Amino acid sequence: MRSGVSQTIAAAEAGTTPETVQKYVGTAIRKASNGRYQPTKGDRLYRPVQMQTPTGAVTIHTTSFGTASLIARHRAAIGKYLGSGDDSSLKPFARLRIRDGGKEYRFLTSNTLIEELELGGGVDFEGFYHAPR
Repeated sequence: MRSGVSQTIAAAEAGTTPETVQKYVGTAIRKASNGRYQPTKGDRLYRPVQMQTPTGAVTIHTTSFGTASLIARHRAAIGKYLGSGDDSSLKPFARLRIRDGGKEYRFLTSNTLIEELELGGGVDFEGFYHAPR
């Protein structure tokens, strides 16, 4: 729904109903004055997301929209680097860390490692959200 489509369309694309969406997202969406549902800015929904680290991909379990967005921006920076060779968008991630389950993970920012992962098929842009088991 963040892309501006209606709740009905978003639900249909996800293979569910608007009622089921409302049941599971709760306060993460709200009804606007125009009658349409909109996502809130800082929802706390559980998201298992894939993060690229220097030692490989890991699943980060988060309820923070900010953490999920940061990881998404990092993935976009990797994609930009692979598409253009411009590593400037990777630089802001060089000193950042994500904590999950008592462990700390660094963001992958090494051009060499990114290229090795790309050649080995290790950079997966299809699997950002990991299905909960």
